[in-house]
Amino acid sequence: MGESKEGGSSKARASWSRFHRTMFGEVSWQPPAWGHRLASRVRSRPLLWLGLPGLVLVLLASGIGWMLRPPVIAPDAISATLRAPGLTDYERTPPAIRSLRLRFDGAVAPLEAIGEAGERSREPKGLELSPAHPGTWVWRSDKELVFNPAEDWPVGQDFRLQIDARHAVAPGISLAQSRHGFSTPAFSVRAEQAEFYQDPEDASLKRGVYTLSFTHPVDAAQLERRLSLALEDSTGRRLGSPTFATRYDERRLKAWVQSDPLTLPENGGLLRLSLAAGSTASLPGRSRAPELETTLALPALYSVELSGLDAVLADNERHEPEQVLSFGFNHDLRDTDVGNGARAWLLPERRTLRPDEQPPRRPWPVPYPWSPNDIDEALLAESERLDLQALPPEREWTRQHDFRYQAPPGRRVYVHVAAGLESFGGFRMGKPAQRVLTVPPYPKLLRFVGEGSLLSLRGERRVSIVSRNTDALRLEIGRILPGQLHHLASGHRGSLSEPHLWQLGEDALVERFEKRVTLPNEDPARSDYTGVDLGEFFDARRRGVFLLSLRELSAHDRQLTPEQTLARNAGNELDRRLVVLTDLGVIAKLNLDTSREVFVQSLSGEGPVSGARVAVIARNGETLFSTITGADGHASLPSLEGHTRERLPVMLAVSKGQDLSFLPLGGRQRVLDTSRFDVGGEPNELEAGALRAVLFSDRGLYRPGETVNLGLILRAQDWDQSPQGLPMELVVTDPRGSVARRQSIAFGPEGFEEASFTPPRSAPSGPWQTTLYLLERSDRRRAIGTTTVQVREFRPDTMRVRARLSSHNPRAGCIPTAWPPR
Repeated sequence: MGESKEGGSSKARASWSRFHRTMFGEVSWQPPAWGHRLASRVRSRPLLWLGLPGLVLVLLASGIGWMLRPPVIAPDAISATLRAPGLTDYERTPPAIRSLRLRFDGAVAPLEAIGEAGERSREPKGLELSPAHPGTWVWRSDKELVFNPAEDWPVGQDFRLQIDARHAVAPGISLAQSRHGFSTPAFSVRAEQAEFYQDPEDASLKRGVYTLSFTHPVDAAQLERRLSLALEDSTGRRLGSPTFATRYDERRLKAWVQSDPLTLPENGGLLRLSLAAGSTASLPGRSRAPELETTLALPALYSVELSGLDAVLADNERHEPEQVLSFGFNHDLRDTDVGNGARAWLLPERRTLRPDEQPPRRPWPVPYPWSPNDIDEALLAESERLDLQALPPEREWTRQHDFRYQAPPGRRVYVHVAAGLESFGGFRMGKPAQRVLTVPPYPKLLRFVGEGSLLSLRGERRVSIVSRNTDALRLEIGRILPGQLHHLASGHRGSLSEPHLWQLGEDALVERFEKRVTLPNEDPARSDYTGVDLGEFFDARRRGVFLLSLRELSAHDRQLTPEQTLARNAGNELDRRLVVLTDLGVIAKLNLDTSREVFVQSLSGEGPVSGARVAVIARNGETLFSTITGADGHASLPSLEGHTRERLPVMLAVSKGQDLSFLPLGGRQRVLDTSRFDVGGEPNELEAGALRAVLFSDRGLYRPGETVNLGLILRAQDWDQSPQGLPMELVVTDPRGSVARRQSIAFGPEGFEEASFTPPRSAPSGPWQTTLYLLERSDRRRAIGTTTVQVREFRPDTMRVRARLSSHNPRAGCIPTAWPPR
């Protein structure tokens, strides 16, 4: 056994030896003589030759470990948190550069260094920023140290802050950490939007527009060298590299990359925008943006589709509902083309058995719910063709198209849109579309007409009600008790003409009556107007303020008595009104010094009401002040400022004899509506020197590339103070919201100036806003005037004129003999 193992090992060594000689040849090595001498000396004196080097190695390792040991933190050492500066706000003027902040867990600042920069006695020392950056250190508090940079931070730069506790903090303070590191924000690019643009005037001009945004002002030259466009079809085949133009906003924080006009592949494709890595900001720094790629889908030739079709009800000019089919497409089409390609049929109300069809176990529902799978030529032959009447759109080419039709509610309508419709840009509808829709029911309507809430004592005491698809109504009349008016004025929510008293409840304020009215309902699509006479509920004892609740009266509620419906609060409330039965009309004017002028007028046309008592009522019902109107119906009230809590003024109560009216105070619900009268202006200011500006243009409508001329008028509130020398700035904003121009304006003593700007020929179409700002402290701006002009391509009105000689005057065109020819 042992011999066989030894024989196998010898054979293996012999095989290896033959392989080694074959591959590398004969190799012979003999150790040097100094190795034998060194080994003999170590064997003779091992302690000297091995112990001494080992001791040296141990001492060396101990020294290195001592030098690299973590610093010993004292038990009372104070930690600090460094907050790196954020991204600079380049939208402000000048840009708002963020500060570096160091927040300590305890009070560490020297007492003589605490305060603002203008108050401290000495600059903080012992602070070293590497690499160096211009700026000043200041203690904002005893726990916060702030570095205010004098210029913008380098982009994507790594900084290190070294703190020498012996000089930077108060004596005896130990810091847990003396070194801090941070990095400033890196430069990055983001693709905000990719848009397929088609010129609204010339359909052949199709472009791709990309919006890029940057964290820092971009280096335009570096960016444009790395931009490229690639056009591909839907199979991924490369079709070329379109040229493009690049525009920037004022601060170069945004760029718009617009391709030149494109020739689109018939099967659609992609427009790919690529930005190679390495674009940089225009500011110093090491940060470079990574590569960026975004794509824009291009429509195919046969890409027109029916994106939506709904059967809706829309109010016409008479506020009556009409049945409308609303078509929505993904491209702009003409109404006439859609009208020629769309067909609609009213499907049968009942379904009949077809040949070879077994009768159902249960009767089919009526009307039958037809589906698209049921549609065939036989069914359409049984159906009624509907007449579609186009509703004129605002523009010739649009995506939304509406058609009026007539069909019974609840029935099914089949709509078919033929293929071949062509859009504004030459795109076509490749496949027909079909839908089956349900005709919606007409909505029920029951509400008061108008918003008026005054009924004259001597006039007609009727309220008008509009109804539709409703058979009967129940009108609840709740008279508010005179002693409860202040609860209504202070506790209601919503509009005063339709008050809601959720917290207090109407039951605590009113006494109720009821009136039932039968309504005409021959045509569920028509709105009927009914006048309800309330005279039977008003008399000398019942006058003042009433709450009207309009409710639908069901067939079950008609069987009940008025007392039962009042007790059960029957019916769903559909509308409500507050009505004041009075002959006293009240208007109150609030003066700049918060005093009030009250005017009382007779609603029956008898002129001013003299001898009327005007009282200011507080929240708790207390009368704060009262006075009597003079012969002109006028009364003056003092300022009501300073009354709070239970003495807060809530209304003015005006009474004369048995007549009573009121006017709530506070809010803007009862502000006088002057929209029917030729009045205008702006509210006055208490400050005499408050500035107002009026901006206007010479035309209001301009083409891109034309100069916009503006007039500016600046005045003070009292017209006595001169605006000369005030720091003013004019800011022009394009339709995208980007600032297109900033201009300092210096007004003279007369307060009249002019300015102008010229939108570039590639300027976006739409409203351009011009705003005049007053520059205040701390780089704050206050807008004091604005105007808007429209910039878009348009064709001016033209007139064709033809001139010819008159055939009735034979001497026309002859030279008079009295005038010698020259």
